[in-house]
Amino acid sequence: PPDNCQAIPEHKSLRVFVVDDSSMMRKILTDMLTSDKDICVVGTAKNGEEALKKIQELRPDIVTLDVNMPLIGGGTVLKHVMIKNPCPVVIVSSTYDDTQANTLDSLRFGAVDFISKPVKSRNMKEQQRRLIDKVKLAAKAKISNFRRVRSPKILSEETKSTDSQNPCDFLVVCSSGPGGYSELVKIIPRLPASLNACMIAVQRTLQSIILPLADYFSKRSRFNVLPMHDHVQITCGRCYIATYNFSMKLRTQKEISFIDMDDGISDNNAFDLFLNSIAEFFTGQVLVLLLSGAEVGSLDGLRNIQKRNGRIIAQQVTSCMVPNPLEKAIQSKVVDSEMPAEEIVRRIIYYSGAKEFPKK
Repeated sequence: PPDNCQAIPEHKSLRVFVVDDSSMMRKILTDMLTSDKDICVVGTAKNGEEALKKIQELRPDIVTLDVNMPLIGGGTVLKHVMIKNPCPVVIVSSTYDDTQANTLDSLRFGAVDFISKPVKSRNMKEQQRRLIDKVKLAAKAKISNFRRVRSPKILSEETKSTDSQNPCDFLVVCSSGPGGYSELVKIIPRLPASLNACMIAVQRTLQSIILPLADYFSKRSRFNVLPMHDHVQITCGRCYIATYNFSMKLRTQKEISFIDMDDGISDNNAFDLFLNSIAEFFTGQVLVLLLSGAEVGSLDGLRNIQKRNGRIIAQQVTSCMVPNPLEKAIQSKVVDSEMPAEEIVRRIIYYSGAKEFPKK
C-alpha cells in the first residue's frame, strides 16, 4: 500500500484502490484522495494484471481505473471486477478522442462514473474537490443493481426522421447521473421517428464527453441527437445532450422556445434555474424524467413543474445504481410515479401522441 496508508486510521472509512500506468498520476490521485478525512488509498497498480491480483487481495470499497493501460486494458479489468469482485468503479482517464469511445463502453460495462485526469493547467484544488465528490457519490452505488446493456445497433440514414423545424408543445427533460447512462441507452434509441416532442437529456458529466455522447446516440436513434449549444431552438423530433457545467435557461419569443447557455460555469442551483425557466416560459406540456444519480437540486424546480401540471417520473428506485437523489425527491412527494426504462419509453410515446411504437 502507499506509504501514507500503511495502517488505516479508524476514521478513514472509504477504502480506495488506484489503477494507472503513470507513477506520477498514481501519486497525484493518491494525494488528492487522501486529503479527505474519510478516504484512504489502500493500494495502487501500474497495469491491469497487477490491478486484478491486488483488488482480489485487498477488496477495496471503490476502484479508480485508467482506461488505456499496457498488458490488460482498463475495459478488461472492469469486466473482471464486475464478475469476480463487484464494487463501484470510477473511470479516471484522459479526454482525448481515442479514449472517449472506451469511456462510454466502460459506463455500459458497469463503471458508475468517470472524471478526467487532473491537469496542471487547471485549478488543482477544484479538480481535487470534483474527484473526491465523484468518488464519494460513486461509493454509494448499489452494484448489485447493475445490468450490462447491449449497445443498440447503428441505424441507416433511411430509418431516421426528417429534421423538423416545427416548434413543439411537448418537452421532455431527462436528468441523469452516475448509473444513469445505461438507462439512457435503454430509452433514447427506443423512441420513434414520429416523436412529437423535444427531449433534453442532461447528464452529470464532463463537457468534453457531450459531443461523443451525442454522436453515439445519434447513430443509434431514429431522430436527430445533437449536443446542446447556445440559442438552440426547441423543435419536434430532436434530442439535445447537455450537462450542468453551464447554466441553461429557456425563453420563449413569438411562440418559439429557445435554450440560452451562460458562458460561466454553473452554480449549484443550475437544475432549479433551468426547470424554473421552463415552468415560467414554456407554454406546452412538460415531462421530467429522473434517472439513477440524477441532479434534483433543492427540489424547487421540480415543485414549480408540478404546480403547472407537469409530470415527473423517476426510474424505479429499486433498479438504480445511485438511488439517493431520487429517494430525496420521492420522499418530498414531487415524483408522480416510478417505473422501469421500458415503461418510461411507453409513457413518452403515449404523452407525445407519436404515431407508432418502434420494433426492437
